[in-house]
Amino acid sequence: MEISQVIEVVFKIIEFCLIGFALFFAWNLFMHSKNSGGGFSLKVSEYVELSVEPASVAIGAGQPAQTELIEAEKIPADYVFLNHISFLREEKQSEFQARTGLTGIPHYDIRVVVDSYYKGALDRVKYVEYFLHKSYEEPIQTRSQKQNRFLLKELANGEYVLQAKVYLRDRQEPFLLQRYITLSLDKNYIRT
Repeated sequence: MEISQVIEVVFKIIEFCLIGFALFFAWNLFMHSKNSGGGFSLKVSEYVELSVEPASVAIGAGQPAQTELIEAEKIPADYVFLNHISFLREEKQSEFQARTGLTGIPHYDIRVVVDSYYKGALDRVKYVEYFLHKSYEEPIQTRSQKQNRFLLKELANGEYVLQAKVYLRDRQEPFLLQRYITLSLDKNYIRT
């Protein structure tokens, strides 16, 4: 048997072992999630435990649900979330491009809000710290106005992942959220 054949056999054995380990891990994760109601948790530090479970609230289109959260319950992962809209204003392009110095690139308005379908959730939010793309002049911005759902109004000339820390009044550790900012040519959006 030549050396190349030996190496090929060794790689096949390693590949077989890796597939076996992956199947074993997936089966254990499946059984754990099945036994725990569909979720899993990971203790990150003494004070922080990440818990992932299926959403417990389903709402119909255009129906803002107001689900009660029992005080003793852990705060679910879907307690607050980010939502966004983007739109292009053709008539403002020369102004926006002059402001950023990036000519020939479309600049979209983006609006990002914190939302929840849990009753009183936004009342518990103290402030939100948004982390935009590093190319922004002010990439970290804070909002504390609950009445407009902690609205972030900005311009974007490319898609990116926006991150946010949502600080609750009665909790030391913030919620960490992400939203992929897409840019849309939605002409039906009513601008505010």
